[in-house]
Amino acid sequence: MIYVVTAVHDRYEITKSFVTQLLSQTYKDITLVLVDDGSTDGTQEMVRSLMPDAVIIQGDGELWWGGALHEAYKWIKKNADPEAYVMFANDDSTFDEGYILTAVKELD
Repeated sequence: MIYVVTAVHDRYEITKSFVTQLLSQTYKDITLVLVDDGSTDGTQEMVRSLMPDAVIIQGDGELWWGGALHEAYKWIKKNADPEAYVMFANDDSTFDEGYILTAVKELD
């Protein structure tokens, strides 16, 4: 299991591309932890439609990157499987479909 953490604010298309990359991974035991810091462009709804099991933490637009990651960290500390891995990524990161599988194999 791996938790993939990212933070967004009104980046609908960029975030959609990121989520699509997660969905195409050969490694499937992925939970997205997305901190939506006050988006008004439908980002949260789009993510929910593509990844219904994603964890979405709602911000008020004042978290910025550091505050958003801190909120995700608090959620993970409280809720995540302690045996799981955590990957922090910008929503504009790109990777191929074997990226997470390779990372998990190396970490194991």
